[in-house]
Amino acid sequence: MASSLAAHADFDMSSAPNDDVEFTQWVELLSQRIGLRDAHIRRSFLDQCIGRRMQQCRAKSRREYYELLSDGSAGQKEWEGLIQLLPLHETRFMRHESSLRLVRDYVGRVAKDPSRAGQPVTLWSAGCSTGEESYSLAITALDAVADAGSTLEVQVIGSDLCRSSLDVGRKGVYSKRQMTNLAAGQIESYFDPVDTDSYEVNTRLRSVVRFVPINLVEERTDTGHVGMVDVAFCQNVLIYFDNDTRARVCNRIAEHVLPGGLLVLGAGEILRWNHAQLKRAGDDDTLAYQKLSTVV
Repeated sequence: MASSLAAHADFDMSSAPNDDVEFTQWVELLSQRIGLRDAHIRRSFLDQCIGRRMQQCRAKSRREYYELLSDGSAGQKEWEGLIQLLPLHETRFMRHESSLRLVRDYVGRVAKDPSRAGQPVTLWSAGCSTGEESYSLAITALDAVADAGSTLEVQVIGSDLCRSSLDVGRKGVYSKRQMTNLAAGQIESYFDPVDTDSYEVNTRLRSVVRFVPINLVEERTDTGHVGMVDVAFCQNVLIYFDNDTRARVCNRIAEHVLPGGLLVLGAGEILRWNHAQLKRAGDDDTLAYQKLSTVV
């Protein structure tokens, strides 16, 4: 992707790392690629991240490093290395109780709906980071189906732009500290102990969740393999974007929600956003929308 960073004729990318122009151009590049706002990037921290990656790939100058980022498949691989160092996600199991309660109630109703017999209930964790949210949704849905006395199949898709984070999710090993919001019965039902301080998702839970790489900001990224879902869950993601990007991402996610399904966002993460096919759902502690069943 071409960037104004390279097009700035008077800008020497080998200049001092705290140069105002250089910092601005790097922020623009990060905004273009992943939607990250300057409010979430400290200059000193960004310089540290770039410096660490330059050492890793043995780039002799910041200009050389930028050129590597623009170099096809090699550049994409290096982007993933840089993204790992940036403050993109904070995540843990069962992060927002009221949102998950809304999901549980919804899945419980679907599980009791005779018209859904033989059709799985599907959930999408958009911006899932290292998988805790995806597995939380899976546990929530599985418990709801069991409580409804149903055998309805549950399917969860976890997506993120960082492939190394997705690899952590696929591995499914987490420390006790990350699992403090899980009930003892949930840990017993869905995890196997690895050692005194960590657990691994068990076969049952692992079979429900699949992870796919998706950059929600990049329009050319294919989201077709997500398909249509009953619940789209996107929290602690929009806060990194500007208002226009937030609306664009929400519109994109909403396209994948089935009629009657839910879009669940982080409370306070987007304001004054409306969609013709969505109506507010849930209580004041949640920011959620239900897809209308008929076209307006």
